Formats: sequence, structure tokens, C-alpha cells
Amino acid sequence: MERSPTRRFEALADGVFAIVMTLLVLELRVPEVLQHSERGGLSRTLLGMWPNYASYIMSFLFLSFWWLVHHDLFDKIRRVDGPLIWLNLLYLMLVALVPFSASLAARHWGEPVTGVVYGLNMLLPLVVSRAMFYHAARTPTLCSRELRLEYVRSERRAAGVVTVTLAVGVILSFVDPSISFAIYGALAVFYVIAIWRGREGMSASSARAADGSSD
Repeated sequence: MERSPTRRFEALADGVFAIVMTLLVLELRVPEVLQHSERGGLSRTLLGMWPNYASYIMSFLFLSFWWLVHHDLFDKIRRVDGPLIWLNLLYLMLVALVPFSASLAARHWGEPVTGVVYGLNMLLPLVVSRAMFYHAARTPTLCSRELRLEYVRSERRAAGVVTVTLAVGVILSFVDPSISFAIYGALAVFYVIAIWRGREGMSASSARAADGSSD
């Protein structure tokens, strides 16, 4: 297949992520409380919906991180080929499953199969994303030199740590799903920190580059 620019693939990914992140909020339904119910019934009902809130927040954070990683990856990819196209479509297919997994987690938080399904849905997009990363990095005509240097340095190690953490969470679902979701939640917080530090690092690098060019 002839290599082609990446703009259409980035637009497709942006659209999928926007729709998926919007669909997550549909699980946060306004509870129905009878008018003659005892005082404070609505408050207790809202508090009882904590699995819905936790599932929404975790899933949104995972999606936010994936979107940023995908954006950064395709910012360094100059052209795409057949394998990269199919890997990207597989990646988006897995991303589109997140509202289902999040809804399952919200309604059946304590079930082992819920922890397995949710964990796999968080794990598999990461695996496919790494496959895209490695394919592009190993094909010099597809990517910039910056991506190839990153591939040689730290990306493989960092991705390996996250992959192992998610895999452990999936396995522990058979022991205690609450432990698995605690791991997923901690990883979501780690993603927030990584996003924050990554954005700060990019801003500092841009500033240094601007200073260098002005000199």
C-alpha cells in the first residue's frame, strides 16, 4: 500500500476519542427518588453511586493519556504504511470499547469478570500503541529521527512497567476485584502525573529551543 500523510488518521482518532469520552458520562444518570421517601434519600442514593463516579474518572483519565500519547506519536510520524494503518484501526476499535467496560465496572464493580474485562480493555490499547510505536521507529521512512532516538532510549522500559502493572491487575481480579480496581485507579493517577510532568518538560524544551534560536 502506498504511504500517505497522517492528517486523516489524526482526524479520525480525534473524532473517536471525542465520541468515546462523551459517551462515558451517559452512565452518570440522575437517580430516581420518590417524593415521599425519607429525608436524605437522594444524598444516600448519590453516595451509593460511587462506582459510577470512580469508573467515569478512571476511564476518562486513561482516555486522556491515550489521546495525548497518540497525538505525540503521530506528531513524529511523517507518513503511514499498510501495517500502521491497520494497527491504528485496531487501536481505535479497542478505544471505542471503553464505554462498555466503564459501564460494566459501574454496575458490577465487585465481580471478578468485571476486573478482567476492564483491565484487558486498558491493557490491549497500550499493547497496540506500542506496536505502532515500534513499527514506526523501525521504519526510517515513516518517522522523524526524534522518534527513533526515543525508541532506543526509555520508551520501551516505561511501557513495560505499565503493561506489567495492568497484567497484574487483571490476574488479581480472580482474587479480589477491589484490589484490581485500586491498581487501575493508582495507574490513572500515575497517568495524570506523567501528563503533567510531560507537558512541563515539553514546555521547557520549547523554551530552550527558542532561546537557542534567538542566540
